Amino acid sequence: MRVLFAITSLFLAVRASTVQAQVTSTSPSFPSAVFDTTYSGVWTGLVDPAQRAMVRRVVVRLTKTIRGTCDAIVNLPSQRVMNAQASYASCTNETVALAVPFEDISFSGRLDSASMTINGTWNQNGQAYPLLLRKLQGIAPPPQPKLAGVALPLRIHNQPANVELEGELVVPDQRRKWPLVVLLYDAGPQDRDGEAWDQRPLFDAANALARQGWASFRMDDRGVGNSTGSMANTGIDDLAGDVLAALSTLSRHPNVDTSRIVLLGLGEGGIVAAAAAAKSPLVRGIVALSAPSLDGITLLKEQIDADQRSRGTSPRVIAAYKQTVAEWYSAVAADLAPEQVANVIVESASELLVNHIEAADIAAIKPFLTEQRDAYVQNAVIPWLRTFHGISPGPYFRSVATPVYAMFAGDDPVVPAQPNASAMRQWLDNRPFSMVEIVPGHNHRFQRCYACTLEEMEYLPESIDIGIIDKVLSWASALPATRSSQQPARRP
Repeated sequence: MRVLFAITSLFLAVRASTVQAQVTSTSPSFPSAVFDTTYSGVWTGLVDPAQRAMVRRVVVRLTKTIRGTCDAIVNLPSQRVMNAQASYASCTNETVALAVPFEDISFSGRLDSASMTINGTWNQNGQAYPLLLRKLQGIAPPPQPKLAGVALPLRIHNQPANVELEGELVVPDQRRKWPLVVLLYDAGPQDRDGEAWDQRPLFDAANALARQGWASFRMDDRGVGNSTGSMANTGIDDLAGDVLAALSTLSRHPNVDTSRIVLLGLGEGGIVAAAAAAKSPLVRGIVALSAPSLDGITLLKEQIDADQRSRGTSPRVIAAYKQTVAEWYSAVAADLAPEQVANVIVESASELLVNHIEAADIAAIKPFLTEQRDAYVQNAVIPWLRTFHGISPGPYFRSVATPVYAMFAGDDPVVPAQPNASAMRQWLDNRPFSMVEIVPGHNHRFQRCYACTLEEMEYLPESIDIGIIDKVLSWASALPATRSSQQPARRP
């Protein structure tokens, strides 16, 4: 049920994921005994970022040996340039230069080893653009930090659902009660750390909380690790039931201050937090990070618009693509027979390609031109569309009495900030102690980003911007001590 992140990312970034895989699979490990580790690595930046329609992401893999030999491979995902070998590359005297004559590309820039950036000029097709490259992939994954505080394993029993969930309570120490943040990740199945690409955002958040005098709790989803049950066919209310079971157990723990409990959810986790808070007087505040506020089809269209604009697709093709996907969605929502849904999808995709041949460059459309078309429709397109059917976050946020801090990432193609923030303001309706904020320069996972594309996430050095946790705690610390002073719940 990876509704908003993994399924969407997989579907919208098929082509980009292929490029990413190629970059990753061909990247050397850069042992320091052989390679100059300052230059060697993966560097990325945006060409002409001020002109959104012309944005082009550049990925350069540099390899420099300790003997001075330099090699460069260039990837331009939006232009379908993959693993282009530079015929000339120089990495010396804090200067980097390369050329790919076949693509009419050259670059020269100055290395700043302190900030790990290369500032220079990108030349392509006779045009020159300023380009700042930042190093995304270092020599090896950074060592995982030791968990601050004391980790206490907890077993949660959700009796109505007959599932057992394994989790971990982290407290700064066991000498007193601590305010608590319950960490909820995007749609699952996910482990307690939200681990992906060797990044563990919830683990890092728990660390940051412990260092600032807050306890945290996170747990494995159903069917993950030693948790029982399955995420198949689970909805928001089912997951809220798991949170309520956890709150019941945590409320009896000697190190938890039950008057200061906050639920923090990323993506769909924000909706789950609202659903649980509506049924629990223990919850003092809700933090919703990148939580969708739009209904399914509107969110789907906004995702497509944000993703395709970032890739330089023309507005005319984007509009036609969104109309095509809307027809697919309607077929799925009408609950037609599977073969009828598949026929609608294939026919409308074919019509899109006939009228707009440029649509063949869209990652989700390209498989319709292959022999795997029918399998692609059944195994990818239809399940993807079904995940959006029935999404309706508004009632959850509107009916809960608990204050909400809704934070949206300014460069999020999964939950686009402006339309979702606008809808959230409508749902919260100036509720006391609640606020809606857009944070620029961050992606869906609240990593500080550069290109801010889906495929960039794996290479970013941090799993989550810890500064976001600071903002959360500043808001949570100012909340009233009890629910009695908060606004009464309203019905949707």
